[in-house]
Amino acid sequence: NGHLELGKYDPICLVQTPCKSEINDLKWDSQSQKILICTAAGYVYEIEKPNPGSIDVHESYLVEDYPMKTFKMRMMEFQMKKNQKKDEEEEERKRRLRLRGQLNEQDEDEDEDWDPDAITAISYIPEKDNKFIVGSRGQYAGFFYVCDFNEERPQKAIPMPKDTTIKFVQDNDFGDLILIGLANGEVRISYGANLEAYMSVKQHDGHVGAISSAKLSYDERFLVTTGHDGLMFVHTIDKFMI
Repeated sequence: NGHLELGKYDPICLVQTPCKSEINDLKWDSQSQKILICTAAGYVYEIEKPNPGSIDVHESYLVEDYPMKTFKMRMMEFQMKKNQKKDEEEEERKRRLRLRGQLNEQDEDEDEDWDPDAITAISYIPEKDNKFIVGSRGQYAGFFYVCDFNEERPQKAIPMPKDTTIKFVQDNDFGDLILIGLANGEVRISYGANLEAYMSVKQHDGHVGAISSAKLSYDERFLVTTGHDGLMFVHTIDKFMI
């Protein structure tokens, strides 16, 4: 039994994330060449699969400065106060003072941003391995986010109940569907190409039934869900109804 005989394992290396925070979730890409990692500090990292032949572990398995892509959770433009309704008279007063060169620096609207909050779950988007989904909490609650390492901020925010968080996210065996499990016991099934449209399945307790796992059968006719309420449900589904 390989689980009991450690000699059958061949360790490759040890990698430390720059933020040195708790890792909440990780996923392989569809080709098993990259690993996507999310942390409690609000950072996402992507690392290439280590190549044993190119890593020197004679002195230590810890590899310093292992190359990785980094994404920091940040607010989107629509969440900024400057895009929310302002007092029109106050804004007109500032505009006139600005034109006359009399507006003090402290009266200018500051560039704003929220501190990153914990990312609770993560997954590549099926058929779009350069993009990924994250769920967060705190001020970021009420949405899950489509992100790209080439962008400073999330590309899209998709609404979800504000009083819950994503606890589980995973694509299916064929790579076209994505399953999202929420803390309120709901499971959403979407096509990766259209995350706004989804099928909702909710049988677990809304208070203590946070989704711990969800899995489609190979023929995609059945969905099995498990929750923190200690229950497992088997559902029949028709994905063409999404």
